[in-house]
Amino acid sequence: MEIWHIISFNQKDGVDNLLDSLKIEYKKNVLPRGYTIHFDIAESDLRWPQISAILQEYHGFDWSNSVFSNTEILETEWVRLMPNFEYGYPQPKNFRKFIQNTYEIKCPRCGAGNFQIAPICLLKEPGLGTPEFISVFWTYSLFCKHKVLEDLNTHNIQGYATLPIIIQSTGESSKFITQITFPAIAQPALADEDKINPETCGICGTPKYAYIKKGYMHLRRDALVKGVDCQLTFEWFGGARFREILISHRFAEIIINNNWQGVSLKPIKLI
Repeated sequence: MEIWHIISFNQKDGVDNLLDSLKIEYKKNVLPRGYTIHFDIAESDLRWPQISAILQEYHGFDWSNSVFSNTEILETEWVRLMPNFEYGYPQPKNFRKFIQNTYEIKCPRCGAGNFQIAPICLLKEPGLGTPEFISVFWTYSLFCKHKVLEDLNTHNIQGYATLPIIIQSTGESSKFITQITFPAIAQPALADEDKINPETCGICGTPKYAYIKKGYMHLRRDALVKGVDCQLTFEWFGGARFREILISHRFAEIIINNNWQGVSLKPIKLI
């Protein structure tokens, strides 16, 4: 496992010379009033302690992420599947209307428990060069190319369902992608150590936790649904409240062997 950080500073922080002295290669985005600096760095980099100190002193933005090797992923029974390629916005491009048209609303404040009742609509067909898996902003949905479904069916992967994607420009189902959904939901399984920054909705009482950025997620084995290759966590995460997608070793192995793009895989430790 390697922990990477995406670092950002703005012009007023005045860290340019410090970064130059450490020979940090960064990208500079020029804005109407100044600029921002962005770069990635791993904690194994010998310069990380100095960068960490600069972050604390100048209060830069730091987003961390754990990256696992294929060997580490395939050593575990269950894996988190996380969409990482977003293709625009669902239609209509009005968040409230999109939610009303697409979901049965369970909680008007936090969205926990919202159940999808209609296909998601996209403005146009994704290009053929897009990854095998894609998602869209405002959702934690997962779309895949038809070839993915063919391979999952060939390997008898259990536990998923599908919904069509409607293309607004034609009013018809997409010729290239389909939404893949996960009806099975685990029982409460999250270890206490992973219940980070809990927040409880004042209306429905549903708790949510911070997205786990570093290391492994820990889940109780006896709380997982048996007989399926994919399921959702009982628990909700993140600012937008989503359930994590869990897939079996078999499912993860197919993704890795085919080098399918558009998702990241993070192994789980069962307890």
